[in-house]
Amino acid sequence: VEETVTDEQVLANEMAVAPPGDVGAALLVNHPVKVSSVPQVGPKRAPGLGEHAAEVLSELGYSAAAINAMREEGVF
Repeated sequence: VEETVTDEQVLANEMAVAPPGDVGAALLVNHPVKVSSVPQVGPKRAPGLGEHAAEVLSELGYSAAAINAMREEGVF
């Protein structure tokens, strides 16, 4: 396991890649399935708690006023 971060084959095949931004890890395991006709999506930071709540509620049909009221009440 310790050798994984320096293994030439792992790095050359992008099996482990540097994370974007402020993830806080040296390398992350990349997705193991590669399909030549579909571009691979690299690892990224998970959303924060409630980060997309307003978008999801809006898609569910809640009005902006209702979403703001929920935010002010501490629902998210």
